Amino acid sequence: MAKRPMRQLIIPVILVVFLFLMISCVTGSSPAPAVNLDRASALRLTRFAEYINRGRALFYEYRYEEAIEMVYEAITIYPDNVIGYTLLGQIHFRLNNFEEALRYASLALERDPAFGAANGLMGAILHFGFGDHGNALHYYNLAIWYEPTADSHFFHRGQLHRLKGHNDMALQDFNAAIAIKPLNSTNRRTRGILAFTPLGTHS
Repeated sequence: MAKRPMRQLIIPVILVVFLFLMISCVTGSSPAPAVNLDRASALRLTRFAEYINRGRALFYEYRYEEAIEMVYEAITIYPDNVIGYTLLGQIHFRLNNFEEALRYASLALERDPAFGAANGLMGAILHFGFGDHGNALHYYNLAIWYEPTADSHFFHRGQLHRLKGHNDMALQDFNAAIAIKPLNSTNRRTRGILAFTPLGTHS
């Protein structure tokens, strides 16, 4: 019987260890040594990742109810995982269910106050859902501090600056968003950059 190449044996182990470390980081628990990762734990990690990935894919396909079901399954596996609660908050935000979105964003931040996506989500909920611009700006600032490579945080903060008439600061944030993702051509970002002429900022 032919032996499997060593590479085929190592790659699945690396993937499982990576998933385990990812879950440990976002849940705040200390990772056990990789050698102690048993088959049951590996299967749980795999199932969790599958549900989260499927939920996110359904979210991008606008199949929100199905996405919620998938994320619920993921949370059943890891009840304290910040990723699941953040994704549920994002789905409810997209559905304009701002109270539910706020509840899930709060649950996410209780589990990891330094999770950039959860801070950005909280900022967007307060900004667009409740008109609480002062606290929205606070959470946008935290999101950028913890996740400075996410263009959406700069874009949303730029929208808030623009709303308040701070056009120079808005332009800086829109430029930062483009610098992070120069090829992003979604409609809302294009509108955010082109729909106004900032005063005193022409070059």
